[in-house]
Amino acid sequence: MTRRQQVLNGLNAWQRQQFEYGVADCCQFAAHMVKALGGPDYAADFEYESESQAAEILAKHGGLRGFVRSILGPCTDDLQDGDPVICQLPVVGDAMGVMLDGNAIVITEKGMIKIKDNHIVMGWAVCRKQ
Repeated sequence: MTRRQQVLNGLNAWQRQQFEYGVADCCQFAAHMVKALGGPDYAADFEYESESQAAEILAKHGGLRGFVRSILGPCTDDLQDGDPVICQLPVVGDAMGVMLDGNAIVITEKGMIKIKDNHIVMGWAVCRKQ
């Protein structure tokens, strides 16, 4: 199975879920996709049940970028399908997503959306076979 097909399978497994902090938000989505590619369950390292709890966690790390860096380490420009990314969205601000076909798939309060690659500000290579 190709990596692209694994990503598509992960997207299908996510299904439509109502946006809910700590359950079905952009960080939970990215963690789900990493796990779908055979990577570790990064979501096990952090728990929150509300927007305010999520904001507290992010504030401790200087925002979403610092928080994700604290978990995934240094970022890279060498991104492939399924790799987690942070996109800068005009109204929402920073949001987690994953690469697919040169763009990003992101979960927002309005649902799953496809974002052009010029909005990607950071990305991490994960689940790469050596």
